[in-house]
Amino acid sequence: ETQPQALIREISEEFSFQLETKDLHFVDENVHEYSRKKIRLYLWSCQLTTIPSMKLIDHDEIAWCNSAEMLNYNFSPGDIYFINKLK
Repeated sequence: ETQPQALIREISEEFSFQLETKDLHFVDENVHEYSRKKIRLYLWSCQLTTIPSMKLIDHDEIAWCNSAEMLNYNFSPGDIYFINKLK
């Protein structure tokens, strides 16, 4: 499974809407070390023509926001690298 295929599958499973591979663009990657493990995270961008209707399956909340507003939410330490990059 390629990264774009995995991302499309995860979005479908967790938010119940479909993306197209042609809409995805790789942005960056980050290796973050936690106390017991190291993880590699990837940032992809997606151009949406409409705001999709989403059904939350594995999450309690979702919000559309700009990059400055992202700092108002709790993110895992590994994600902070990307949030700072988007500012």
